[in-house]
Amino acid sequence: MTQGVTMDKGYNGWTNYPTWRVMLEVFDGMEFDDIEPSRDACKDFVQELLDAATGNAPEGSIFQGWVSAWLSDVNWDEIAEAVKENGGEP
Repeated sequence: MTQGVTMDKGYNGWTNYPTWRVMLEVFDGMEFDDIEPSRDACKDFVQELLDAATGNAPEGSIFQGWVSAWLSDVNWDEIAEAVKENGGEP
């Protein structure tokens, strides 16, 4: 078994590695005054960050394809629930 992977939750207590990584790198320690802790709000927020970061990448580029595929594995419901459970701060 890979370090950090368990049978009940995929990675460090989260559904999978992409979910854990987005939570860690985007939402950990973030103030949530400007974001509603819902599935769609969390997903849209991350998409806006990525759009700003990849603004120069051509539409349909391999980079955008990789990012899109990776984000499709994120459990947005789990992230939103964690934000809600922590009073808006994960």
